[in-house]
This record gives sequence, structure tokens and C-alpha cells, in this order.
Amino acid sequence: MKSVIKSVCALLLVGCVALASGSAGAAVYGFDNLAAGTSIEGNTYFGVTYTSSDGSAQVFLGNRYGYGYISPDMTISTSGYLTGNTLTMTFATPQNSFAFIGGDAGGDTDRFFVDAYNSANVLLGTLDTGFFGGNPIDPNNVMVDNYLVNLNYANMAYVVVRNAANAGILIDNVQQCNPVPLPPSVLLLGSGLLGLVGAGWRMRK
Repeated sequence: MKSVIKSVCALLLVGCVALASGSAGAAVYGFDNLAAGTSIEGNTYFGVTYTSSDGSAQVFLGNRYGYGYISPDMTISTSGYLTGNTLTMTFATPQNSFAFIGGDAGGDTDRFFVDAYNSANVLLGTLDTGFFGGNPIDPNNVMVDNYLVNLNYANMAYVVVRNAANAGILIDNVQQCNPVPLPPSVLLLGSGLLGLVGAGWRMRK
């Protein structure tokens, strides 16, 4: 009987750990469910609202010659590919971590800047990618010239992508990761399971 209780407790502990792990994580998404040319101006996808300085935020077919993609086939940018205009990504809830990939299928070097702000419009920090890439254009239009932007600031409300150099960039694989506190019920379950394991250990002794 004791061995049965011990096994059940072990299984419950594993389930509790799995539940705890699943309560916080990152969601990575592209725009492959949208058609090329779709305006995303002012629209919200997966908790992020997209706006641009000239109202041109849209979806681009990433497998067109020279565009490039990471998650086939769609990417996003602005009419000027972020060279002369900006793209703002505003979060439905504050984020502590935010990432995306910017770049193209090659043919030139690229560079862009990303500013992170809190809800009081205070600049938290600026990322300068520096010049990167310069690879020959990929025949399959994979985004071989790419830079993984990974921002980690407390309570980011929005980020602004700006001043892309040369022919500009497109954006793919947006990822937001805001830790979600464990519900009290999960913590209570974990405490109870630990108590059961302790009781079983004492009984065995």
C-alpha cells in the first residue's frame, strides 16, 4: 500500500511540475495566416497592436525575390521597409521580454534601431543592431541576413522599430514572453503533495 501511495504522489508531483512549467512561456508567431498586402495598421494580433508613422503597416510575401522570411511565407513591414518610417508594436499587457527577427534575404548589409518604452512613455533602452548580413541573396528567399532582437526590460508597454539602413528590413517570428504567476490553487496543490510525500517517507521509516 505504501508503495502505491508513493507512486501516486510521484506522478502527481510530475503533473504539478508540468502544470507549473506550462503556466509561463513564450508564444512565437508569424503572419502566415494573413494574405500578402493585408493592412495590419491598428490591428491586434496575439496581444500586440501594430501601427506605423505613415499608416502603411502591412503583410509582405516573404518568398518574393529579395524579401526573405524565417517562418514561411509572410512577414511584416511598412511601405518604406522601415527606412523612412517607423513601426510601433504596443502590448495589450506589459511585457518583461519581447523578441523578433528583422532582416531580408541578403544582397546588402542591414541595420536598424529598436526603442523600448514603458506606459509613461519613458525610454527604457535602445537597441542598435549595428551592420549585419551582406550575404548573397538566398535562392529560396530565406532570411539569411537576420538579427534576433531580444529585449528584456521590466514593464515594456511598446517598442518602436526605426531607421533601417540601406534597402530596409522585414519582421518575422514575433515572440512575447511575460511570466504568468502561478495560481494559488497550483501552489496549494504542490504544498499538499509535498506533505504527502513527507508523510509517506515517515511511514516508511
